[in-house]
Amino acid sequence: MPGDPRSPLTPFKKRPTLAELKERLTTFFEAQSAPNLIPAAVQAANESWATFGDGSVAPSDFLRPSPSAPYRVVEIPGKGRGMRASRDLQAGDVVLAESPLIVLVKDKLLALNFFALPKHAIHALLLLHNKIPENKEFSLQQDSPQHRLLDYLKGVATTNAFEGPVHKGRERAGFIVLAGSLFNHSEEPNVYREFDVSSFKMTFTMIVSVKEGEELTVSYNQSPELLRSNYGIGA
Repeated sequence: MPGDPRSPLTPFKKRPTLAELKERLTTFFEAQSAPNLIPAAVQAANESWATFGDGSVAPSDFLRPSPSAPYRVVEIPGKGRGMRASRDLQAGDVVLAESPLIVLVKDKLLALNFFALPKHAIHALLLLHNKIPENKEFSLQQDSPQHRLLDYLKGVATTNAFEGPVHKGRERAGFIVLAGSLFNHSEEPNVYREFDVSSFKMTFTMIVSVKEGEELTVSYNQSPELLRSNYGIGA
């Protein structure tokens, strides 16, 4: 039950220990036959608590990069939010290096994992684009605030999760970064994205040189069908 502190629907009231995070997340990942992803999931959740747990970082801070950042978040005509270069950038420049807020099982994206995160982290996720806000996967089973929140978070995950290896094994995971989710897709991107296992960060690196004000784009590496269903691209 949601009120039971042992329930996966009950958020932690204070920053959990690594052991408590591991206990909560082990249940999810073993149920999805993905035990190899548990260490990465625990690390991501622990870093999310380190960032958002004390409330000093606002959920919307990722939308307002520092003046020294090489990008700025803007509205792109016909696309919604996106990234533009805040100065001239050269090929090889690192635009952004960001730890994942959450690690999920690829192709399953179980929304229950989100309840291991601090409240401000969940609020930050709710600021990301959701292509399927009408999703009712959970609330059709039980119409409650927790289940409606799970519906929306599943839509956020489906829309924004990148895919790739997050540990030294070959198993691939889904994971969400905040600022990195704001890059729009292009068939001819000027930014290359790659997960750096050693630093546990998604890095976004310039492929070519661009001038200040040019849009920064990545490839979502998805089929035309998924690009249409998840992002409305090519629809």
